Amino acid sequence: MSAETTVTVTRSDDGRYTAVDAETGAFGEGDSKVDALADLLELLQAFRKVEEASSKTTADTGVRTETSVDTDIGPLERYERLSARIQNRVHEEDTADDVVEDAIEWARSQ
Repeated sequence: MSAETTVTVTRSDDGRYTAVDAETGAFGEGDSKVDALADLLELLQAFRKVEEASSKTTADTGVRTETSVDTDIGPLERYERLSARIQNRVHEEDTADDVVEDAIEWARSQ
């Protein structure tokens, strides 16, 4: 991600806040501006971890891992593709809801 980016925070009619990163399209939501920004920060940190993991190559073959990031598409499409892959994997492995909830809680704590 670039050194500078714009984050827009808006308040909806129901009083909740949404913080949107203009560069990635990622957004966070919360009951306050701080909560929305903290939620956005968690998501951006997760994006960064995915991008860092995707840039690693297999030592033996030099081939990029299956999580490689396609640089020809925008951040929103990368997010949507990653989200679809995760949803498919959860569905294919018939992962229990409580396991998914625990994984989400763990990811948010990182």
